Amino acid sequence: MKNMPCEVCNREVAVSFSFFGERCLVPNGEWKVVGNCASDTETYWIFIKDFLQNEEKWITHLSDKGWFERKWLYDAVDRYRAARKMKRCPVCGAAEVAR
Repeated sequence: MKNMPCEVCNREVAVSFSFFGERCLVPNGEWKVVGNCASDTETYWIFIKDFLQNEEKWITHLSDKGWFERKWLYDAVDRYRAARKMKRCPVCGAAEVAR
C-alpha cells in the first residue's frame, strides 16, 4: 500500500483526519486527510491509525457534537482508503487497518 500525501501541502505523508471549520452548533467546514503541517490550522483531528482501529468509538464520540457531519468525515476516510487501496470488510463494513 502506498502512503497518501497530505491534502494541504501535498508533500508530507498524511497522518490524521482533520476538521477545518467552526466548532459550533451547526455542521460546517470540511474534513481533510493531512500531515503534521496542518497542526496550526486544523480545528479537530484524529490520527488515522486510531480512527481505523476504533472507528465505532470515534463515530459515537463525534455524533454528540453539533458541528459534526458524518458524511463529510467519511468522504475524507474514503479518499484515504482509495489512495491506500484499502478495502472494507463485506460483513461488518470495517476498514482494513493501516500498518
